[in-house]
Amino acid sequence: MVRCSALPAALVALGSSSCTAFVTPLVTRVPVAPSTTSMSLKGPAGRSSSPINKAASVVGKALFGRPGGVKMGNNNNDGGMMGGGNGNINNGGQGSFDDNEEEGRGMDALAMLGVLATVKDGAGGAWDAYNSALADKPILVKACTSFVGFSIGDFLAQKGTSKESFSYARLARMAAFGFLFHGTISHFFYNALDSALPGTAAMTVIQKVIIDQVFWAPIFTLIFFTWIGVTSGASPSEIVAKVKSDLVQGVVGSWTVWPLAHTINFKFVPTEQRLLYINSIQIFYNVFLSIIGSK
Repeated sequence: MVRCSALPAALVALGSSSCTAFVTPLVTRVPVAPSTTSMSLKGPAGRSSSPINKAASVVGKALFGRPGGVKMGNNNNDGGMMGGGNGNINNGGQGSFDDNEEEGRGMDALAMLGVLATVKDGAGGAWDAYNSALADKPILVKACTSFVGFSIGDFLAQKGTSKESFSYARLARMAAFGFLFHGTISHFFYNALDSALPGTAAMTVIQKVIIDQVFWAPIFTLIFFTWIGVTSGASPSEIVAKVKSDLVQGVVGSWTVWPLAHTINFKFVPTEQRLLYINSIQIFYNVFLSIIGSK
């Protein structure tokens, strides 16, 4: 068996071949030539010795090894699938996969490695593009991030809990709040908080969480209910009644989610990435906000 240390050599061999050399053998492998007597353990004669085929064979052995074989017959030439005792049976009817099988498995493994590398490169490119845009236009990017987070949150709330027909007006109100208020205000609030309390020491993190949940959470919830009321056509007295009725529920709901989330946030997440992290959690919290804001 070829050890897993052979894998780097396989990848080096792979790099020396063209993209075409990778794709063609994968799609059109050379079939095993039929034999009138037995299946050769060394594979068919004349098999391609290109670098990609060699690499595939090495990878197949490194990842899968040579299996002990499967019992295909016996030692009495009784007509087993691979021929009973014709020289291809090892120790009591145990046959081994040929090198072409290892090469085929190696091709599959290399294909999977290629797919994973492509996904990784694509994700890395998207992440780099996001960070570049964030550095160039931080307020706009954070506003758009909150726009997406609040849109998804309301969509999930309506699809998962509402028995009424889907309201695009409600979706627009939530999305606009994310874009106009949550993203922009949060940019300034968290930048100011990090400037006033720099660092990630335990006491600093605790202070930030307290400020966020004791002072900022009620203000944020008040702004949210006011926006929903105004854009829904509610009168000032109806908005006041809504705030009195649901403000405490909204803040208490915040306390069930955000203290732990913000402990992680203020301890590990850089300032410029805070809103992306918040919105990844806010999507699910927005389901709660959408429900109490629209009831």
